[in-house]
Amino acid sequence: MNFQDSSGHRTRKWESGFTTKRQAENRLGELLTQIETGLNVNASHTAFGQFLNEWLERYVSKRVRGSTMDGYRQRAKHIVDGLG
Repeated sequence: MNFQDSSGHRTRKWESGFTTKRQAENRLGELLTQIETGLNVNASHTAFGQFLNEWLERYVSKRVRGSTMDGYRQRAKHIVDGLG
């Protein structure tokens, strides 16, 4: 899959190992959703904590109430702190 990242650079994302065409199509849909919402799909260069916070702010925060979001942020911090 080819796309432009948030800085305007052309990027290629390649994944393999799917056992069915449906699995590959589902993953493509996930990646397209990430691109549309502005999430970084190049996970090999992104720390988990950074990705989690980015996902919470860009995707989840638009779908939940403020108090729910506060709880999610606290849980995310706890998880990231636990991972080191």
